[in-house]
Amino acid sequence: MTVIPDAVECVQARDLGAGAGADLPVKDLFERGVKRAIHINEELVPGRDAGDGRCAGRFPAFEAVDCGLRGPWARTGWGDLLIVSGARRVRHVELVTEESDPARPNSASRIMTYAEIELPVHDPKQTGQFAQAAFEHCTGGTDQLVHGVPAVVGFVPSESEPSGVAAAVAFLTPERVDWVVLDGQRPWTNAERHHALAAVAAHLS
Repeated sequence: MTVIPDAVECVQARDLGAGAGADLPVKDLFERGVKRAIHINEELVPGRDAGDGRCAGRFPAFEAVDCGLRGPWARTGWGDLLIVSGARRVRHVELVTEESDPARPNSASRIMTYAEIELPVHDPKQTGQFAQAAFEHCTGGTDQLVHGVPAVVGFVPSESEPSGVAAAVAFLTPERVDWVVLDGQRPWTNAERHHALAAVAAHLS
């Protein structure tokens, strides 16, 4: 993808906060009683110069994406994806549970990364098709219905899990594309994964 010039405001980013009352796009991602902290909670929207030709970019062929990244497989990240997709908004959130043994800090933490791309009407840039093809290519993903929502389910490189991989899901609807990565110091149980993905699917339905 084209690198966005620093001097041009193609994207406007806003930190939505990390306090207990911070707004999150999806509620109840973790089971009752699980404490969690917000590490990232940002909103990206088109900047004042988003229509400037210097902000223009295009999706690469899915075979050329950098699969070493966890997503969105765009070298300059979520801001560039916002521009090339023509999205109205991107929400990017990272949550970390606080389940560790006090004697072993972070030993049992789970990490959930969530990114929501709000697509323009009719998705003229075919962001959904790019996301599906890239996800299938990079994660070994398979097309499935996840709690009734079309999705691709696969694995991406883990940033902390000993096995080296983390479960990932791309939810695909006409209005939005959502990335979910379930990572952490320990694997998620089937029940934990079911709970989190059901919450995302309910938000999209």
